[in-house]
Amino acid sequence: MVDVVGCLGYCGQEIFFLDSERFGFIAGRGVCIYDVKKGPREMIWSFKSHNNSNNSFGNYDDTEKDDSLTGDYKGIKKIAVNFENKIIALCYRVSGGSGDVDILKINDQSLLCTAENPTSAELVEVKFSRQGDRLFAISDASTGDHEILIWKLTGTKAVLLLSAKLNLVCKYCFVNPCDSNYFVLYGDDSPYIVVGVVTEILGQYSLKLFPVKCSLDSNTENTKIQYALWIPISAGGDVKNPDDSNRLLVGLGAAAAGAVFEVRCGPLVNSAPIQSQTIAVPGISGSILSTQAGYVGRYLGRFTVPSAGIESTGRILIPTCAILSSSQNIVIGTEDGSVYWFPLLGLPSNASEVNGIVGFTSPLQQMVLPNAVGSITMDEEFSFIVVGTRAGDIFKASLELKETSLLNYEGEKRGDGMDHHHHRADDEIGMSLANALIDVEQVQPEIVGQEMKSGSILCCKYLSMGVKCAGRTKPTLSMFLTGSHLGIITFWRQQAAHTVENLTQGGGIRKSAPRAISSILNITTGQQRLPNKSHGHSSAKAVCRNPAVCTIDFIQFPEKPYFYLIFVGTDDGWLEIWSLEALEHSEEDDVKESPDQKIVDDDEGSGLVRLVTRKIYDYRLYHTALSTMV
Repeated sequence: MVDVVGCLGYCGQEIFFLDSERFGFIAGRGVCIYDVKKGPREMIWSFKSHNNSNNSFGNYDDTEKDDSLTGDYKGIKKIAVNFENKIIALCYRVSGGSGDVDILKINDQSLLCTAENPTSAELVEVKFSRQGDRLFAISDASTGDHEILIWKLTGTKAVLLLSAKLNLVCKYCFVNPCDSNYFVLYGDDSPYIVVGVVTEILGQYSLKLFPVKCSLDSNTENTKIQYALWIPISAGGDVKNPDDSNRLLVGLGAAAAGAVFEVRCGPLVNSAPIQSQTIAVPGISGSILSTQAGYVGRYLGRFTVPSAGIESTGRILIPTCAILSSSQNIVIGTEDGSVYWFPLLGLPSNASEVNGIVGFTSPLQQMVLPNAVGSITMDEEFSFIVVGTRAGDIFKASLELKETSLLNYEGEKRGDGMDHHHHRADDEIGMSLANALIDVEQVQPEIVGQEMKSGSILCCKYLSMGVKCAGRTKPTLSMFLTGSHLGIITFWRQQAAHTVENLTQGGGIRKSAPRAISSILNITTGQQRLPNKSHGHSSAKAVCRNPAVCTIDFIQFPEKPYFYLIFVGTDDGWLEIWSLEALEHSEEDDVKESPDQKIVDDDEGSGLVRLVTRKIYDYRLYHTALSTMV
């Protein structure tokens, strides 16, 4: 049985949706599944192993042993989801081997088939085509067996279709949702993307890889790719020409933060072909790569927002991730914790045109979060987004624009009869400050699982106490108390429902449903009143020390089982003593909840209990941390 307290190891990693209500992320060796309304729901793990030393559940069963496995499976590394066919793909952390890809049903996690890895390297990325008929994967570059792998999926079979060696170090793959014959690869520390093109002639498949440099200058050491988005729309929002869907919007980070390049991957229409060229890739010894006509990165400009005191260029955004909405908007997460909606403007129907495609300085909406954005993803129905921050918070917001944002945008376009979002020269993009940021529509995020985050837990204690009541039956109240580095002591209650771990039919993963623990009460340490003798009279002022809670202990009085003293030690050497009292509560009682008084159910669910806390003493015992009490 697993009890869930805290943020389940989330710290900004990629979030993915399983359906319109559930999303998940990889933490440690498993996958944590959240409900967008209810918080954590379940956790799933890989159980593949040669022996029971890696089997995290129960006793070892010889029927689970698989001698065909190479290496020891250490948990789930990457996951891909396909909404069309309701399937997921899992690749694994493997010690001493390569590891295959398991494809499972979303509804019951039963195994459909396994895509065998022909390389000697662990897989670091896995992605489906939109139709779910192809599976793409990248093997780890550190082993020297660095390849892109493509399988064809048919029912319960996965057949290797194509593979090719990669000369550039790649870790991420994104397949064109409108044409699975096109995909893009890129890594963490390079300004190069690799465009892959699959062709078929009379049932025979071939694969070509084209590197494209996206850099503002010849110095590429401090340039990296932050995101690469396929733009599958043309003028009017419909794909009239197949080549219109084969465009990429590539965003840069590091020294080139905010810069955006466009890469058109199809053959140019009504245009003379560009001469092919060869390029030497920096940092890869002896690597000469070729580019094809039309596969070049064109600099469009830089995303900026107006900033006080910066009258010429605005403030350049430092992007961390981005997605494309269904209403021709690009949603960008940034290092400073903001999420912006920028408009994709009228895309030309002819790929030879050079119209601009982004409103770089005109954000339509902004959502401000407390920490740097780590991941943004959309639900199955493209109606809302879930945003994760690197501090572990997860938020939800509507994906589409507010009506006022749309009206403001349309009004700006029609103000003087001209479209102010027409293409400008590259050196002018990012210069306009027509829209002050204060006028941008602000989006209020909704916290997902907000009671699961109260700082890093440094200590924990279990408490079971009686309830003061007039009846003969004496109810009880059981809780966990945790102390955090933020100085907050949180009281947690466990749900009554119990579920057991099970093994899904067909194998593939182990699954368990956690008993989510709800936060019922918080008390904040470090708040004290100090004498203030001024102006001839004595008063008191509040002082906050902001300590971390190092230790928690209790004293119970036998004659009062409903009354406890809580002793708290902090990292700045203070001792605080709090009283905790559990009293029977009736609906007729004229008592309302407050920060130091909460009403909860007792353990048996037979009545209500009023928990009352109060600080009764504090004193500084040491100049160092008070970390042990007995």
